[in-house]
Amino acid sequence: MRITPAGVFPCVLVVAALGCGKKDEAKPAAGPAGPTAPAPAPTTPTAPTATAAVDAGSCQITIDRPAPRSWTAPGGEAALMSDYFMNDAELRQALSYMVKSPADVDGAMRKDPRLYPLMVNCVADGVRLNFTAAPGTTYADLPFGPKAYAIGGDKGQIAVMGTADQALLTPAPGGTFEVTRFDAHGLVATFSFTTRGDGATVSGTLDLRCALRTEMCRAAR
Repeated sequence: MRITPAGVFPCVLVVAALGCGKKDEAKPAAGPAGPTAPAPAPTTPTAPTATAAVDAGSCQITIDRPAPRSWTAPGGEAALMSDYFMNDAELRQALSYMVKSPADVDGAMRKDPRLYPLMVNCVADGVRLNFTAAPGTTYADLPFGPKAYAIGGDKGQIAVMGTADQALLTPAPGGTFEVTRFDAHGLVATFSFTTRGDGATVSGTLDLRCALRTEMCRAAR
């Protein structure tokens, strides 16, 4: 499974869903000067219309040692990503930025998975946690819906990488990642694992909305 930096993938999704870059704007041709129009009458300024922000949810993270600590990491485009949130056209467009030719796109579209069944990035001041489908995991292993998973690096498991206060968080065997909701609206899950070495317990909840600008996620808002 190809691993792409988390910061790159959201931009690819935006390209897939909406397109990136600015089109060249045609400049009107210069013409003969006409009569000067009278200045418009002063008007009362109108208050700008507020645009409702997308509630992207959050990750809640707790570590019990050496001293109990907790963090809230905000959701957003980089926090929750999955192939399930894209239709075929959006996936093809996303893949086109990662491979060399249309034939490579066709080949990638026949793979399972095409990109990622699931990737979660929880980032707050002092903590980073990344949850992703372990190498070899297929769509059948990680369906678009509720399921309980073991944390680990084997096929069908959820791989975890992270740091807290710059200390590496390496899960020991026995961790769990339980998805109670995974649909067009986003992901709801709980997790718990013990770290190798100091035996700290890392646990928390994920309540993340799909903030991607794909057709599915926009329709679910």
